[in-house]
Amino acid sequence: MDFNISKEQEKIISEIKVFSNEVINKLDYQIAGLSPFSKEDWRRCGEIKLHGLPIPEEFGGRGLDAVSTALALEELGYSCIDAGLPFAIAAQMLSCLVPIWKFGNNEQKEELLPHLCRGEKLLANSITEKDSGSDVYNMAGRAEKIDDNIFQLNAEKTMITNAPIADGSLLYLATQAEKGYFGGISAFIVDHNLSGAESEEVIEKIGLESVQMGKQQFKNVRIDKNKILGQEGSGGPIFALSMDWERACLGAVHVGLMRKILEFCINFVKKRKVGNTYISKHQAVSHKIANMKVSLHISRLALYQAAWSLDNQSRPGLSASISKLYISESLEQVCRDAFHIMGGAAYLKGSFIETYLRDSLSATIYSGTSDIQRNIIAKNLGI
Repeated sequence: MDFNISKEQEKIISEIKVFSNEVINKLDYQIAGLSPFSKEDWRRCGEIKLHGLPIPEEFGGRGLDAVSTALALEELGYSCIDAGLPFAIAAQMLSCLVPIWKFGNNEQKEELLPHLCRGEKLLANSITEKDSGSDVYNMAGRAEKIDDNIFQLNAEKTMITNAPIADGSLLYLATQAEKGYFGGISAFIVDHNLSGAESEEVIEKIGLESVQMGKQQFKNVRIDKNKILGQEGSGGPIFALSMDWERACLGAVHVGLMRKILEFCINFVKKRKVGNTYISKHQAVSHKIANMKVSLHISRLALYQAAWSLDNQSRPGLSASISKLYISESLEQVCRDAFHIMGGAAYLKGSFIETYLRDSLSATIYSGTSDIQRNIIAKNLGI
């Protein structure tokens, strides 16, 4: 793996830094404070095709490789004041656009990807159900054949990122439940305007407040078989590939955030005095910052090794799970350490670390919890 950043990659990083500072950080929802971003805010991000970083140019994307995509997302996570929008952008890109690119037929790609890359449309990744949790393939949602061309969909999904403002869903349902992962799950591209599709209910949460999360109901929704992504029964492998991409690359926005927090803390301890001594001179403080740097360094190595694997291996499951596990747990610890370094200043409403600390708690849950990642790693070790 080449650790040098190319001139083209430097150009992309610079472009995203400028766009974040001049456009994203000045969007109305950012100025208003803890409020959700709007569809118009989402569309603005499509002006430089942020939503389609790895999608081929022929389908409206930027055609970046996985490593360059991760570099771009890291800068987005660093430069954006809000941590929610970078997360939402990465989540849709990796869990919805990538599967359509990899498994969609030409008609589906040409119809959907250009609009999604430009931010004109938004898709939700709809798989989680209340009673299945991390056992996602043990779902209650069903798709039944009415005739040779029509399926009828019935499901309740929950904790779906972007659902209340999404135009549609990449919806996973059991078509032959007894088969489970291998042939029993299918992925449907569902327009939320269809009769029986409801996706507006918002779930309140303690972090990532700019990102709307919601519950969905699909009641006797009828849909043509040409809205199946890939083949009937291929939903398991499609979702698994999307998780490889999400676990490998979504952590990039967290790496960017960790870098921002580290820089803030270094400046803070150099200026904060207790008596006549800067707190940077106390080992109890400086060691926490040293640990932050170690976590950031190792996180970055894990991130780019996993992203490199996406470009050079057919299934980077192990490296993706290692990256996801380490980065998500490191982000939470970095935020906690920053909180303790800042002391009482951190406990005040509106402090630098307040929202980032709350946001970090979700990182060990989405894309598979930390324990799920440990299960995957252990299985790869033969235990």
